[in-house]
Amino acid sequence: MEFVTVEHNGSPVPGIRCGEHVFDLNQLGLSRPFHTLTDFIENHSASDLAVIESKLQDGNNACPGGCTALCSENVKFLSPITKPVHDILCVGLNYQKHIEESETMLKEQGDIPKHAAYFSKRAYIVLGHGDALVLDDTLDDALDYEVELAVVIGKQGKNIHAGEALEYVFGYTILNDFSARTIQQQHGQWFRGKSLDGYVALGPSIVHRSRFAHPLALDIRLCVNGDVRQQSNTHYMIRGVAELIAELSRGMTLVPGDIIATGTPEGVGMGFNPPRFLRRGDVVMCTIEGIGTLENRII
Repeated sequence: MEFVTVEHNGSPVPGIRCGEHVFDLNQLGLSRPFHTLTDFIENHSASDLAVIESKLQDGNNACPGGCTALCSENVKFLSPITKPVHDILCVGLNYQKHIEESETMLKEQGDIPKHAAYFSKRAYIVLGHGDALVLDDTLDDALDYEVELAVVIGKQGKNIHAGEALEYVFGYTILNDFSARTIQQQHGQWFRGKSLDGYVALGPSIVHRSRFAHPLALDIRLCVNGDVRQQSNTHYMIRGVAELIAELSRGMTLVPGDIIATGTPEGVGMGFNPPRFLRRGDVVMCTIEGIGTLENRII
């Protein structure tokens, strides 16, 4: 099941993507109306998931329950979660090769850190698939990209045991952690350089966890203007999804709709010599196996 938020006839609509078609979530005969995808994540029942599964199994334009796909010409993909319930929870340096390429710029030790580096990313404006990032190079002309697997929490929990952590996952999506590297260096921590308006893209969909085998081993790739910059597999994450959820929830409550960005592999712009930062006109495509492709242009 691929959950999306689209703009249809000028209004945001929580929906389901089935192949090339998008269905309005509230046309499927669920237990109650859902105003947003976050509302669904927090309040849906197991029977709602069963209804969706049964009605969309054939993938046709008209599903068995009589609902009709939204007209594709009037659909614009938004971020699946347009207003996160909290700042995005981010994991820094969660791939060994990214640690190594970051050593010069960030002066990090090349060995695997004993403890994870956590930080938050303000997400007042979240870009969706096809949205443009507006670059203000008078503020910072060192705009970088980072493709990441993002975990969307599906139920509230605290002090979650790693063996039960995956039960708290609703699904997975793609996140591009755009970063202002000059600002990031100036302030000695990552929050401000990661939190400018529009410096995060999410989507195109949230794929339900039932679609994945665990532990995850998903190919992950980022291209700039067709040139492959990042290419790896989530199998190489130092700390996996269950471990991250268990550690983050220790003494801190996670709630439905919370987003955890699990870190980026090697190949970021700052890791090249000379650095290869983004410029106006660049098209960035993030792809994760089993989820799809998230595309954004720099203007």
